[in-house]
Amino acid sequence: MATQRYVSTSFWDDEWIQTLDPSEKLLYLYLMTNPLTNIAGVYKITDRRISFDTGFNLDTITHIFRKFEKAGKVYRKGEYVALPSWPKHQKWDKSTKVKEGIDRILKELEPEIIIFLNQIGYRYPIDTLSIPYAYPPNYSYLDFNSDSDLKPEGSSELPPKAESIEADKPTKDDKPKAESLPASPVYCTIITNTGWEYPITTDLVELWKTTFPAVNIEQQLLSMKSWSVTHPKNRKTKGGMLAFVNNWLSKEQNRAGDTRSKQVKRFATETGSLQTSPNDYNSL
Repeated sequence: MATQRYVSTSFWDDEWIQTLDPSEKLLYLYLMTNPLTNIAGVYKITDRRISFDTGFNLDTITHIFRKFEKAGKVYRKGEYVALPSWPKHQKWDKSTKVKEGIDRILKELEPEIIIFLNQIGYRYPIDTLSIPYAYPPNYSYLDFNSDSDLKPEGSSELPPKAESIEADKPTKDDKPKAESLPASPVYCTIITNTGWEYPITTDLVELWKTTFPAVNIEQQLLSMKSWSVTHPKNRKTKGGMLAFVNNWLSKEQNRAGDTRSKQVKRFATETGSLQTSPNDYNSL
């Protein structure tokens, strides 16, 4: 029996949706309604499957995903797709059944996926799960203004308007309680839009070194710190900080790869050989 999915008509009135072209709107709808989706908004799906169902070629899919990630709406990790704001719009805090369903799915994920969800600001308190491995304790949130996500799976109830939740609304005291501060030493801080200095721990630095091996992580973090000082009007929210850092480092990783590729191509041209051995790269 097929699982029913419902999309609010307000989907088409969302400001971000209105900025998308037809192919981007189709792919976003597909990611919310395809047969592999689940109540947690974190599931495995290959680019080949997406291409087969939507008719888009792989280059188009990659391009659109990059745009979605930049907007903080959808992220990829290997074959995993994650919609960080999905749990928020499933009203998990108002339905025990929905919460239990999300918990069950998250507990089956690999540790690196849990860490990844924490990095992108997944809108669900992962610290409430009984998971037998460690992950960074800073549970941040990304801004998401659309109310066009799907209703909880198997639910016909609409959330009471009087009990709507205003998430991510700035408060006077943006600093977390002392007991929630990271146990890991702080390498540096980046200033948020409220003036609070977001702590970047050494654990995160080590994680990013593994994720972005071609990037000088320490130097880039200091560059971000400098950027936050000199661009006060463009500073990021506390909830969007990890996504901001991740996107910055991802661009640096891609830039390093492009530079390397050009160097290899130039070396091959100069030597008159299209094939190079590993030793040849050492001379670049």
